[in-house]
This record gives sequence, C-alpha cells and structure tokens, in this order.
Amino acid sequence: MRDVRFAGGVAVCAGQSEFSAAGCRDLMETGSIDYCNFDSSWSGGPTEWRKVAAMATVYDVKMAHHEEPQASSHLLASIPHGTYMEFFHPMRDPIWHNMIANRPKLGSGYFQLSDNPGLGWELDRDYIAKYRIAERATGGA
Repeated sequence: MRDVRFAGGVAVCAGQSEFSAAGCRDLMETGSIDYCNFDSSWSGGPTEWRKVAAMATVYDVKMAHHEEPQASSHLLASIPHGTYMEFFHPMRDPIWHNMIANRPKLGSGYFQLSDNPGLGWELDRDYIAKYRIAERATGGA
C-alpha cells in the first residue's frame, strides 16, 4: 500500500479493518496512509481510537472514522486532525436516522453537534418502543 501511495499521487485512507492501535501504527510507520479510518465501534472503543489519533499526530496522518456517525462525529470533533466520517442514507442506517430524535441534519457535508451533556442525544422513545423485543421471563420452575 505504501508503494501505491507514493506512485499513485492520491491520498490513501485505510485502517477500518484493523482491530488495534498497533495495526494502525504499522500502517503509519510504513508510510502507507494519509488518513487513518479506524473504527472505534469494533476496535476497543473511544479509548483505543484516541490512542490511534494521538499516534497519527506523530506520523502527520489525518484521522477519519469508519461508519457510526453517532460516535465518530464526537471523536473527530475532539481532535485537531479529525477529517471525514461516513454518513449513510436512511435506508442503509435506519437506526441513526430514526432512534436519535435530535440527530443533527446534514447540510453541505457538515452538521453541528449538540451542546447538551454527554453525546447530547435525545432518543425517540416511540421508535424504540416500536422495535423493542419483549423480554422473556426468567426464573426457576
């Protein structure tokens, strides 16, 4: 991938298949990427993602995020070298588009994050109730 990056003259983005900060470090150390697209939702959570973001500053690599705009938007906004997040059509990601009642609207490629505490989410209780699976009673015989 490093050779493709240097020969192609096009920015390379990768890291979405890595499961650890060490895997992303290897991509950076070999000069293989311009953007690290590490995914916090399947790779150790926000703490591991922030480790990768810290390493990226050393290698002059910009950070992106694979999927999950509800989490990635906050992570990317928290660092100076945060760039792109993936944002899917409502048919592809109905949970994001329906479960979070106060989801920021995408406009010209941007949206404004909430100033509310935490992630700032207000959940759509009706949507959640519509798709809730009934809990099974547990207990002894």
